Amino acid sequence: MGNKLCIDFSSNKIRFARGRYRKGFIIDSFFSVSLDGESLINSSYSEEVLGETIRNKLKDKKIKDTGVTFIISAMPNMLVREINVPLAKKSDTYRMVKQEAAAHFPINMDNYVIDYRVVDNYVEDKIKKQKLIGIAVPKFLIERLIGIANAADLRLDKIDIEANTLSKLLYEYQKQQGVISEKPSIICAIQDTYITMVVVKKGVIQMSKTNSYESVDTTLNQPALNEVAPTNEFDNANNSYTSASEQVKVEVINDVSDSIVRYINFYTSKQREEIETVYILGKVGDQLDIAGGIRERIEVQTKNIDDLKVVISNKDYKDKDAYKYKNVFAGLLK
Repeated sequence: MGNKLCIDFSSNKIRFARGRYRKGFIIDSFFSVSLDGESLINSSYSEEVLGETIRNKLKDKKIKDTGVTFIISAMPNMLVREINVPLAKKSDTYRMVKQEAAAHFPINMDNYVIDYRVVDNYVEDKIKKQKLIGIAVPKFLIERLIGIANAADLRLDKIDIEANTLSKLLYEYQKQQGVISEKPSIICAIQDTYITMVVVKKGVIQMSKTNSYESVDTTLNQPALNEVAPTNEFDNANNSYTSASEQVKVEVINDVSDSIVRYINFYTSKQREEIETVYILGKVGDQLDIAGGIRERIEVQTKNIDDLKVVISNKDYKDKDAYKYKNVFAGLLK
């Protein structure tokens, strides 16, 4: 299998990854373009401008691929819900999913594209049923991505969502580690401005949610993280002074950890099953001890995905920068 090109549209960046997966990621190139603080949804950039930006960046990197997978990340208005319907053939299932979505999703169905994933089949009251995850994506966003691909002279092979790519990444990582379990785990991609949490069981999405965190972006980019602050605050608990940079880190750890724990508790109360392990990746997750913050709040195993099998085949790119792109690499999985 040859190289595959993935382009991820997150809250304020377009990130690129080109490579393949063969018992590990073999990456030819990875890089990004900033949207100057604007998101894909609210961006004032036209489809033509974004398409030209992508085309010029690929030309600059000497990438001639025409087929591409687009990944939608950091979209809080994308809905993911559990739906239960009778077991049926695919066409009838899709019709029932649309009916259920119209009844239970707080949206105007005319403005959304509906998709679903089968989670499980079961029997209830002697009736065969299927548990699904329904996904509703704003129609204008799909149309916008198609327009961007056309403007970039790219063939859009697939539009994927971050929750799906993260679930595949976690399943492949668990297979690498030899730890496939019957119990659910949660993978948390923690970036500058958002966190995506996906509950996964044997490679299948059970539930997902994305929260935006503007405070994380501003706090992590303060000079205090990299410089000694001129003023310190006394920490009575530890009988010592805490620098402003440490205060910033603690604030972010608490904010993100609280969000993850709330979501875990929500899943546990709804599904009546415990989360076995919390897997963490992303820029913020790699820089700060989010795992420790979670363990202070609940009893759960935590694991930073810092030993994913990744080989950078192009000497122009540095291995140490690859951690920022793990969830984009996931788009290379089948």
